[in-house]
Order: sequence, then structure tokens, then C-alpha cells
Amino acid sequence: MLSVTGFFSYAHEDDYNNVLTQLQNDLRHAYKVLTGQDLVLFFDRGDIKWGQKWQESINGGIESASFFIPVLSPCYFLSENCVGELSQYMSKMEEWNSADLILPIKWVNFDNNDLVNNSKLFLKVNEVVKHQWEDWTVLRFEEPLSKQYRVAINKMAEHLAEANQRITAAIEKEKI
Repeated sequence: MLSVTGFFSYAHEDDYNNVLTQLQNDLRHAYKVLTGQDLVLFFDRGDIKWGQKWQESINGGIESASFFIPVLSPCYFLSENCVGELSQYMSKMEEWNSADLILPIKWVNFDNNDLVNNSKLFLKVNEVVKHQWEDWTVLRFEEPLSKQYRVAINKMAEHLAEANQRITAAIEKEKI
């Protein structure tokens, strides 16, 4: 299997007590256990080095990403940076005609959030929620060592391994 790169997009406000930092680390670990390979996943807090131009790093991370994991919440849709990342990736997917590589995590229930629903972002929200998401609206309160949390992380890692196989097959098919 080829090493395929992903992009983990989230609102920093949602990473209270480093819960999303922990989630992406746990996801990387579960993926390694399942596949024996490292999950190459752009995560701004770990992948932008001191002195680097952060916007250039993020743009490069999105351009090199084969799949995109947005962590959806009201803060995400109200963040200009997050919406910019999502828009950039969605444009890339339109070119590829392959929108199934957006793998959302629903972090907070925003279905009846007036700030989101009454904003210019409503169309983006509708576009993203058309994709099957992993629902973490309750799981986000679980302790990382709980069985429910670990099973959910494993399930997401399995989905990423399947996505990696689809991407790898498509890349190999293009080489022929």
C-alpha cells in the first residue's frame, strides 16, 4: 500500500485540553496497529515548524492531501481559516471528481445552530453533511482509555485504511 497523505482540519477553540490533538494521535496509532504503516496526517500544531510561513504550510498540506478530515462544529464553520481549508479541498475534489475523500467528524451538534444556519456558510455546511460522517457528539466526552472511545477510534482507522486502499488502487490504475 502506498503512503497516502491526509489533512486534519479543526477549529483551535474545539481543541480544549488537547482533545483533538489526542484524537488525531490515537487515530494515527490505531491505523499503525491495523496496517503496520504510519498514517501521514497533516496536523498544524505538529507539522508547522517554528519560523515557517503557516499559511503556505497549510496550503501545501491541503494540496498534497488525498483525503480530508474536517472536525465539524459551530466554531469550525465560523472560522474563516477552517472554511478556507474546506473550500480549498472541496475545489480540489471537484477537479478530481472524487468528493468521497472528505471524511468528516461531527464533533458538536450544529443542526439547529442559528449562527451556522443563518450565515453565508450554510451552503458549505449542507455540502459537507452530505458525506457520511463519524458522529462524535457524545463520544467526545469519553475518556481516551474507555472501551467506547477505543472502539470508535479503531472504526475510524479501519475507514481510513479502506480509503487508503481505494486511493492506492486509483493511483496504480492511473500508472497503467
